[in-house]
This record gives sequence, structure tokens and C-alpha cells, in this order.
Amino acid sequence: MSRTKIEKGTYGVLLTPFDREGHLEEQTLRRELRYCAGTQTTGLLLCGSTGEFVYLDVEQQRKLLRIGMEECGKHKVLIGGASAATERKVLNLLYYMKGLGYTYAIICPPYYYPQSPEDIVSFYENISENAPKGMQILLYNIPFCSPQIPLRYMDKLLRLPNIIGMKDSSGDMMYLSKIMGIVEEMRPDFAVFTGQDSAFLPGLTLGISGCMSALCWILDEVLAGIWQAYRKNEMQKASRMQMEIIQLVRHLDAVAFPENYRILSGITGVDVGKPQRSLHNLNVEFCSPWIAQAVELVQRIRSFV
Repeated sequence: MSRTKIEKGTYGVLLTPFDREGHLEEQTLRRELRYCAGTQTTGLLLCGSTGEFVYLDVEQQRKLLRIGMEECGKHKVLIGGASAATERKVLNLLYYMKGLGYTYAIICPPYYYPQSPEDIVSFYENISENAPKGMQILLYNIPFCSPQIPLRYMDKLLRLPNIIGMKDSSGDMMYLSKIMGIVEEMRPDFAVFTGQDSAFLPGLTLGISGCMSALCWILDEVLAGIWQAYRKNEMQKASRMQMEIIQLVRHLDAVAFPENYRILSGITGVDVGKPQRSLHNLNVEFCSPWIAQAVELVQRIRSFV
């Protein structure tokens, strides 16, 4: 299989609009996608963690991927989330996505049941061998939701020709730096993205290819601004914007993920549906002052662009 590079830059991770009963809100989803099509993001990631793919049944996930291609396939590089607990479910999604016209898919290690490092490698080897021709795969390291992709076996994973990149959402800069060291030595064309906004600029200094997060579309001009300032060697500007993003992320951490990003999206004028869980601090008493402060932080951040 030939290797197909993925474009560098910022990739917005969509939120999935549900109603209170857990039904997919198609019109709200289409509005979100049309908004994202006009942002400065390089591409979009659908059915990721911020997109609450674990709440989607198979038909909902397929519908979301189809609508994403309909609305944004001509405007953005699209990455489809194909994470599942078994290889069979992953491969079924990959073949469906291939039929829709997707080139890129992102897959985390199997979750819920314990996995040895060898099990994780075997999982990706099986998917790589049986994936549809032309489908390019990104590893997804998100150790607070699934087992960590093992450093000691990255050399094996880098030898799989249709695995062309990785999203690291660990926030662990030591882990990321070692990944970049292995990539530099073995396969410099391999694209590594951070999924943590706070690690974007530090990651760029290590040679990562960009950032994938909800903020990349919610505050697209800011994250794209960090990327552009870094490329122009305007390090003071890039550092200032990065620090403002860090302060916003610290504020967002007071509300459970991904409801914090759902609320933030509403603040910036984009409705992305209803929460699927009852969380202890999603009430007017807490949220009103929290939202007011979030509004101030967003306004301040945008003033630096």
C-alpha cells in the first residue's frame, strides 16, 4: 500500500448534536458543519471523543459520517472516527467510510477490557492488513479513555504502510517528545498531532504536524493564529496566544468534558445540542458565573489575533 500524507495544520473536532432523548439532531448537525466549513481549520474530525462517538449507535454513526461528507467533503480534509472495541466493528466502519469517499480514519486502541501492549499492536496490525485499499489510518492515543499506545512497539506500528499518523491526547510532553524522536529516526513523513490545546505550541517546537481539537473550530482564528505565527517565527505572538488558550482550558476544566466545549460553542454562537448525562454542576447557580467568565476569556483571547 502506498503512503498518503495528511495535510499539516489545525483540525476541528466536531461535537455531535443530540436531543434530550439521544436522537441525532440532523439540522443542528448540518448547521454546525456549514459553520465549520467557513472556518480557518485545515480539516474536520467527525465521531471523535468530543463528538461522543460512544453514545452513537451504528446507524447514527453512519448517518453522521455521511452528512459530514455531504456538507464538508468539498471544503475540508475529513477524518472519520472509526474507534470500536473489536476489529470487526472497526473494519465495518472503515469499509462504510471508504464507500462515502473518506481517505482518513482515526482509531484508538480497544477500550473497557484490559489490553497488553502486544494486544494493542496486534489490533492495529489486523486492522492495517484488512482495511480497505487506500484508507489511511491515524493512531489515537488517549490514555484516559483507552490503553496507551506503547512506546516500545512504535517501531512495529511505524512499519505498517497504511498507518500514516497519530493523534496524541495524553498531554504528556515526555511521551510526545519520545514519539517524535522515534518518528524522526524511522519515518519523518509520519504525521503527529496533539489533541491537547495547551500543548500545541510546545508540540510545534518538537516538530508535530498540528492540532486536533474542538477549539480548532470554535476559536479557529486563535488556533490557526498560533500555527501561522509559529511558521513565521513570530514566537512572542505565538506564545502570548498559547498562554491565553491555556488560561481558557484551565477554566473549562471546571465542567466535565465534553459539556464544557458544548457550552463554549453556544457562547460563540453555534448550537450543538443537549447533554446526554446529568452532571452535578450543570445548573444555573454554577453555570451563570462560569459562563460569564468564559465570555470574558474568549473576548480577551480574540483580541490577540
